[in-house]
Amino acid sequence: PNPVNGILNISAENDIEQIRIYDITGQEVIQMQPNKNKVEVQMQNLPNGLYFVKLQSNSKVTAFKIVKK
Repeated sequence: PNPVNGILNISAENDIEQIRIYDITGQEVIQMQPNKNKVEVQMQNLPNGLYFVKLQSNSKVTAFKIVKK
């Protein structure tokens, strides 16, 4: 769900090779290499605000925005 309260759930058709989450300043705050198609990203320790997610799956990169409340 967007906005995210504490846990960001991500699912994809193929295995997710890499997840990178950046804050509004462009600083990477989370980096994961889960190699599975469903992932729970713990975001409780991050401050509220806008974040950018880059997801690599099947050698393709998808980017989207999320709001942490």
